[in-house]
Amino acid sequence: MRDAKYEALIAAAPDAIISIDACGIVVDFNPAAERIFGYEAHEIVGRNVSLLMPDPYRNLHDSFLERYLRTGENQVIGIGREVRAVRKDGRIFPMDLSVCEVTTESDHLFIGIVRDISPRKALDLRLVEEQRNAVDGQLQLLRRCSRLEQENSELRQSQAAATSTGDLLRAVLSASRILAADDDADSRFLIKRFLESAGAVVDTVVNGLEAIEAVNQGLRQGVQYAAIVLDLHMPVMDGRRTAVELRRLGYAGPLLALTADVFGQRELPVEKCGYDACLFKPINKSALIQGLQRQIELGEQRGGLRG
Repeated sequence: MRDAKYEALIAAAPDAIISIDACGIVVDFNPAAERIFGYEAHEIVGRNVSLLMPDPYRNLHDSFLERYLRTGENQVIGIGREVRAVRKDGRIFPMDLSVCEVTTESDHLFIGIVRDISPRKALDLRLVEEQRNAVDGQLQLLRRCSRLEQENSELRQSQAAATSTGDLLRAVLSASRILAADDDADSRFLIKRFLESAGAVVDTVVNGLEAIEAVNQGLRQGVQYAAIVLDLHMPVMDGRRTAVELRRLGYAGPLLALTADVFGQRELPVEKCGYDACLFKPINKSALIQGLQRQIELGEQRGGLRG
């Protein structure tokens, strides 16, 4: 018989708590879980927890659990992560999931703590849209400036020659090969345009997996990136996971995080992911070039890679 204090704690918890046994069968489903998923506890308890997962995770969950019990290979336990889940009415939503393992003489349980982050994600989307509008305005201005540059290249060259700082930046970046990963086409255009104006050679990709493949392909061809710029929010593989994987693969050069933040450039925990610095959208040409210049110089002092 379960302890009454345990039952009261589970029932009063503000976050969803779902316990499963070693076969993936739901043992506990507290009131917060009922509110989030739309099921009553008696509809879920005794059934496989994969019912709460969308495809393809629904079909893969039991094999993940079996492999963990057999090999100890862990992808979730003790690691908070963002995943997708499905409500009773079929709507898929994002949630934060933390899982812990509890083993006693009679039980082997996995306890998941779930928090619905749909409101936060909706706010993030609105903020991204606001930032995208700002980028659109910046892009239009850049294109107008580009036309003026083409009509008066002599003036542009004299201005560049008169700016010693600009000459120094060009000297630093002119021999550098930079990789930029961002799913937003306008951001990729701006990054490429700004860095090429400073003399860099720029490769662009649209997500983290493509960034990893570009680095691997470069290594096979004897090409190394002097620095990599990664947007933190990308589909397929986001910037944080990409940075961790690149460091694991042995990339030692500068990694710069790129993010949109309307709250005044708040501090982000990028160092934990292996980043050297963080840049903010809308993209500022001077900040981008100077930030890369500084990190490349620091990377050379540390013995990092140089393209």
